Amino acid sequence: MTPLVNGWRRGDSAKVPFHRSVVVRGAPMCTASFKFADGNSVLMSRSSMIVAATWLAWRGQSVLGVRPRGVNSYFLPGGVPEPGETLAEAAAREVCEEVRMIVEPTNLVEVVRVDDVAFGRPDHRVLLVCFEGPGTGEPVADRDEIVEVAWLGRHDWNKFAPAVQKALTERTR
Repeated sequence: MTPLVNGWRRGDSAKVPFHRSVVVRGAPMCTASFKFADGNSVLMSRSSMIVAATWLAWRGQSVLGVRPRGVNSYFLPGGVPEPGETLAEAAAREVCEEVRMIVEPTNLVEVVRVDDVAFGRPDHRVLLVCFEGPGTGEPVADRDEIVEVAWLGRHDWNKFAPAVQKALTERTR
């Protein structure tokens, strides 16, 4: 059995029955149960939880980062699953939308999950689910959402949002 990381077992995957943005709303003590395709579930006590499926793309020791409009930090390409999408499907769709690269969901392997405070939203949590796998094409920013794409080496990882920094640290241990 794989070890738990931040309360999540590597390789867990899910059909996410939630819509974009916040998946759990309510009073600080509300709870939500997330059920995964393998039958496991987890009960969370959060005021708000955001699930983000992302693609961790490497070029040597550099990681592909995207910087959204109006934000100074970088993130991994990805986003929130749409109803009925698996996390891998969501990551692949968002990669295509944000950086115009093709990633096949069936070729993605989950490598790390991080539960952290959501960037710019201290009253929300983010569950950052990171996948690795091959992609085709060169990254080009979707100008509607993304103002910059960059390959960031280890010395620039501090430019990523804190949850991404945490994921990169976990992944490179």
